[in-house]
Amino acid sequence: MECVKKISFNKNNIYSEIYKENDTLVFSFKNELGEFKEQFTMTQLIKINKWFSLFDSINEVLIDIKNLIESNEYEIIKENENFNLILKVSKIESKYVIISIKEKKLNKDDLINSLFVSIKEIKNKLDQTNTINSTNDNNKIIEKINDLENGMKILKTIIENKFSEYESRMDFMEEKFIKLKISNEEKIESFQKLYEKKLNNLEEIIKNQIESQKKTVNKSKNLKNQKDLKIKNELSIEIKLNNNSIIQSNEEWNFIYNNISKEKKLSNQLLYKSKIDGDECSIFHKKCDNIPNTVILIKTKSGKKIGGFTSQIWENSPYTWKYDDKSFLFCLNNFNVFKCVNYNRAILSYSFLGPTFGYGYDLYVPEKFLKCSCKDFMQKNGSYFIKKEDYSLTNGEKNFEIEEVEVYKIIFL
Repeated sequence: MECVKKISFNKNNIYSEIYKENDTLVFSFKNELGEFKEQFTMTQLIKINKWFSLFDSINEVLIDIKNLIESNEYEIIKENENFNLILKVSKIESKYVIISIKEKKLNKDDLINSLFVSIKEIKNKLDQTNTINSTNDNNKIIEKINDLENGMKILKTIIENKFSEYESRMDFMEEKFIKLKISNEEKIESFQKLYEKKLNNLEEIIKNQIESQKKTVNKSKNLKNQKDLKIKNELSIEIKLNNNSIIQSNEEWNFIYNNISKEKKLSNQLLYKSKIDGDECSIFHKKCDNIPNTVILIKTKSGKKIGGFTSQIWENSPYTWKYDDKSFLFCLNNFNVFKCVNYNRAILSYSFLGPTFGYGYDLYVPEKFLKCSCKDFMQKNGSYFIKKEDYSLTNGEKNFEIEEVEVYKIIFL
């Protein structure tokens, strides 16, 4: 097996060494402030990370770390008071092993004391030694020891001066930092005031723009209301001038419109009129099929005005019920409206019938309706909410004859 004694490497201006010492692994980091090192047993390493449990010895750990260093699979980071060696490994789930060495503060008194202790230990050992060959040799050694002690005193003075210089620099840096902090705080305060001023100006601009937009919107609303009023007046004049229509008042149309939509403006277009076009169902289908949103108006010979609205289209088709959740029936004589309660059978499209509403039927126009009499066709189980017993749709009229049928297309403005 390969034997690795020491690993040396340099990264981020931190000179590092990892080596074996007795039964421990030593991690050493050096920078401009000094050397910081710590040694670990295998047991301590395994507590740090289970990755170390994959190895049987310190030597095996050194070999694997050397391979990682040579492959540049590592980082050295100085963080607060710690030097962190980060190894990027692939044999564990986390993929990272972090060895942290806490920075030990350099203390001049401890350093100087340790030097003098070493000198005293050397002198004591010399005093206890009986193997010196001659007094002359002994005196020479003592002379050298004294020279070393004098050198240590000089070194002590140098170290004290260096520490004084270091402390002066630290004081200078601290003073500079305080000034910089005060300067930054003043800049931040200045920027904050400038920002608040610009924000207030922006709020004022936005406020003015909103007011301007409100005026524009109100002006547009006024123009639209004037336009709608003009259209309404024109529609009213048209209705009043058309004396042949079933509906003769704005009130009746507005009643129908409000039940179709309370939000949108509506108008209408005549599609079919039985007195002009004829009372055959084929003519009704030809003029009204495939057009959504239609109003059916029926006038009886006794003067009743009834009808219905559907959003679905009429078709010249086989017997087909259609879904419509917007359809309703109405009576204009008492302004009653009857909502659909069975959406699936709201209207019936059938080739041999005119417009037909509800199961049973609730309201329908038969073939050749001008020549026949409509009787009690409203069923008790129809699709619309009608009181069948008092014939509320026809305002109490059980038997009636149709005088006129009109179909209008509703236009959403």
